[in-house]
Amino acid sequence: MTDALPEATRQVVELAGPAPDATQRAMQDRAASDAFPIIGPAAGGLLSVVARLTGAERVLELGSGFGYSASWFARGMGPDGEVRLTERHADEIELARSFLEEGDYAPWFRYSVGDGIEIAREETGPLDVVLLDLEKGRYAEAFETVRDRVVSGGVVVADNVLQGPHDVDDVLARLGAASGPEPDVDGGSTDESAGTASTPEATDAGTAAGIARFLARLRRDPAFETVVLPTGSGLSLSVRRR
Repeated sequence: MTDALPEATRQVVELAGPAPDATQRAMQDRAASDAFPIIGPAAGGLLSVVARLTGAERVLELGSGFGYSASWFARGMGPDGEVRLTERHADEIELARSFLEEGDYAPWFRYSVGDGIEIAREETGPLDVVLLDLEKGRYAEAFETVRDRVVSGGVVVADNVLQGPHDVDDVLARLGAASGPEPDVDGGSTDESAGTASTPEATDAGTAAGIARFLARLRRDPAFETVVLPTGSGLSLSVRRR
């Protein structure tokens, strides 16, 4: 995990937010030992608040890793809720299952191995919250896939919009500093993942272009209102207004 906030600021945010529970601390230890990227407790606390504020009963994650973000969503949900985890790596889903079934969480978890976008296309029904944390070049495609299923007042959250394999300066350069309704977000780079079923490996430039393309797409959508918060690696929150 990279962090968009200065260290002292990050610590204040974490200390002011909800403390990780025992299961989440075990997940954090596992992530540290494996050098596995997770959203971290500051961003996790925000996910819990989003679930609670929206009264979320159905949460869909596109890119779940081993369940850390799902555990935070669950903390803001009641026993009638459901968190659907999707992850292309079966070993990570099994690890998520082992962690989450040991934790003290109210909602039901559903686990699916495969491409998150393809899984989302197979299902119907309303969604209260969606988390995008798959290949960054596919964020715009993922948003289009779930857009019409997000309920009024529902939220689409995307991770790594400020930091990741890319740098925020790369995103800004491609976003065009908000110079128009449809800026040139590609900046001349090649992003093999754009609009296709990409591999997980993306170049830094391609990742930045994908994030910029996604943010520009959100900005053009009158049904959604978006803010970007410099928490964790940067989270965008897009609320459906109608």
